[in-house]
Amino acid sequence: MTNPHYFIAISLPRPLKQKLAKWQGELKNVLSYKQWPHKDDLHITLKFLGEMDDNMIDMLHQKLTQLTTLKPFYTTIDSVGTFGHPERPRVVWAGVHLNKDLIFLQDKVEKLSMEAGFKKESRKYIPHITLAKKWKEKANKEMFEDIKKDIKDLKFPLYVNEINFYEIHPKSNPKYKAIYNYKLAGSE
Repeated sequence: MTNPHYFIAISLPRPLKQKLAKWQGELKNVLSYKQWPHKDDLHITLKFLGEMDDNMIDMLHQKLTQLTTLKPFYTTIDSVGTFGHPERPRVVWAGVHLNKDLIFLQDKVEKLSMEAGFKKESRKYIPHITLAKKWKEKANKEMFEDIKKDIKDLKFPLYVNEINFYEIHPKSNPKYKAIYNYKLAGSE
């Protein structure tokens, strides 16, 4: 039996999750994906960790408590994008504005993870909220261009005031369970 997988992420406030879930519902009418994340699973990943044992979890948790000294900040959800082939993108996502505060936070999580023994992420950080995964059938580029135009009306402010350490439960819905929460300094 393998150990569960884990990740560190920015949690989203319930009203924002509800707005994004409503938008997912609209996208389901025009896009063909196998997986549409549960609204309670919507988040912004800071670091995917993979499989971990209890010692690794404890060590990283101790490091991540340092996040509570950081100050909350605002960013914006202001775009839509895809990963993968333009006609069969494997993921469609809502993009998050990468401001200096978000860059600092993600860099801090990366450094703390490395101090706990994790490898540095080699890919460029693209903050996003996954809305759908695993494309089912062929699309056309115009479909995604139309969706990207529609995003102009879909701009949400996001107050980042807490980070969660999540455990993944693939057979559950929602799939992600916060095992630790780190409130940023001065947040309520």
